[in-house]
Amino acid sequence: MRVRRTAEEARERILDAAEARLRRGGPEAIRLQEIAADAGISHPTILHHFESRDGLTRELAKRIGRKLGEEILEAIARSPATEASAVEMIEHVFSTLRDTGTARLLAWRELSFESADGGAETREILDGIAGILHERRVAHAKEQRLRPPPREDSWFIVRLATAATLGDALSTEAFGATGAERRSADLRFRRWFGRLLHEHIERS
Repeated sequence: MRVRRTAEEARERILDAAEARLRRGGPEAIRLQEIAADAGISHPTILHHFESRDGLTRELAKRIGRKLGEEILEAIARSPATEASAVEMIEHVFSTLRDTGTARLLAWRELSFESADGGAETREILDGIAGILHERRVAHAKEQRLRPPPREDSWFIVRLATAATLGDALSTEAFGATGAERRSADLRFRRWFGRLLHEHIERS
């Protein structure tokens, strides 16, 4: 018996299946016929909702990027401004971007972006993160009776973190180590970078 779904339910089911394949095999694993089978729908249904593989991967990148941005915003809002929370957040971002293959998908999106917004959604997410970060830094400065940092400095922190996490995720084989050795080095780097950001935030 065929299950009737709303258009939104069908889109979400397709995106769920595509994300599962991305996590298992990276962007190369996103193949429409296999996603259709995973989602229990027909191949033409995917084309109806997304028009093409590029359309599907673009929407998938948007969804993952939006979800990651919301998680970061929530973590900044609820977590104490400590080194441990900064390190934990950086580790989560690095893991999401690299270990799930998401970084390559997001890089493809930015390099081949053809929609009218020209990356506006990504900028909106990053601006939101920078805004909340800056509000916390200003409040901390007032508590300590210090001069608040410039808004641009908070934006630079977000820009540096974005560049570092994407760059690291896209260069998995560039630093020589392999296997357990690389995983250990990756973890040390993530923690080092988290401490670096926290120290800068505390000093400024």
